[in-house]
Amino acid sequence: RTTGLVAAAANFPLWEVDVDLRSAVAEALQKRVILIEDADAALLAELQPGGAAAPPTEGTPPLQHTAFLLVLGGGVGSSLSIDGNIHHGATGLIEAGHMIVHPQGKECACGQYGCLEMYASGTAIAKRAEELLMGKGINEELDAKSVAERARSASDATAAKIMGEASAALATAIIAICRLVDPHVIILAGGVATK
Repeated sequence: RTTGLVAAAANFPLWEVDVDLRSAVAEALQKRVILIEDADAALLAELQPGGAAAPPTEGTPPLQHTAFLLVLGGGVGSSLSIDGNIHHGATGLIEAGHMIVHPQGKECACGQYGCLEMYASGTAIAKRAEELLMGKGINEELDAKSVAERARSASDATAAKIMGEASAALATAIIAICRLVDPHVIILAGGVATK
């Protein structure tokens, strides 16, 4: 955020670290560039009047209005705001996608085991569908949207199980977020949350 350098890229293992991404994008666009994570941008938008995380405008506003946003897409991103300001933590590593929801769970690209991203992301849901459904003669390519649609049909118990596992992991993470930061609101965004 401050240097423009890629410090880590767990979901992009081929990316090199210490690459000056901001300068490369600025040069390609011939524009001044400010880098911001997608979750932070989404939460800043939701903090505006009329947004899902907008602080109350009537009466006495609560002290330290706190909002948390989870982006459920190809991965799981997150953002935290306190009094309308994005809070990044001491080293900028507030990342709910890498919150451990199953201590002996699946290995994540970040090196930990049982990260939320390994259960509730679109990529994880599709991968779990491959594991469980492909052996049952289903040869279509399955993504999180199609698994969710199958889960809604009364006849696909396996898809319902997959979505249940994702929902349980997400619920565990949300409870932990509530206990740690006590937000006024938690917003679920991204393709997995909206489909």
